[in-house]
Amino acid sequence: MTRGLGKPFKVRDFRFGKPFNEGKNTIVPGYARKITYDHITFEATSNPIIIDQHYCNGKVCAEKGKAVAVSDITFSNMKGTYSKEEPITLVCDSSKGCNNVRMEQIDLRTPSEPGEKGNVKCSNVKGERTSVTPAVPCLSATKA
Repeated sequence: MTRGLGKPFKVRDFRFGKPFNEGKNTIVPGYARKITYDHITFEATSNPIIIDQHYCNGKVCAEKGKAVAVSDITFSNMKGTYSKEEPITLVCDSSKGCNNVRMEQIDLRTPSEPGEKGNVKCSNVKGERTSVTPAVPCLSATKA
């Protein structure tokens, strides 16, 4: 998924199945902003929602303080199942952080235990959430 610098980017009406790990963009140094993920369905996906500024590809890890600036990211109208303990990971660099991350109308469940709520991993992220399961405590709750 590629988009020109400074242009809004949207992924809409998409389905991730078992072969995929998650919806992830690899961003070159600079910034990642104005990205929207909307109307996405997951089927037994390992990690459906990830922002990880400390991502390691097995060999090279992003240095702390060298992360891209992340802002104006929206995840909306997402549903489905996940296969790992952490369906939502929002791990942002302590020097840059992630700003204006919005989550709305998210319903992620395990296929074997539909009522079980997964763990959410988050740090250094600011934003809002409305109707999100599992709950994302690092984002401020807003009314639907």
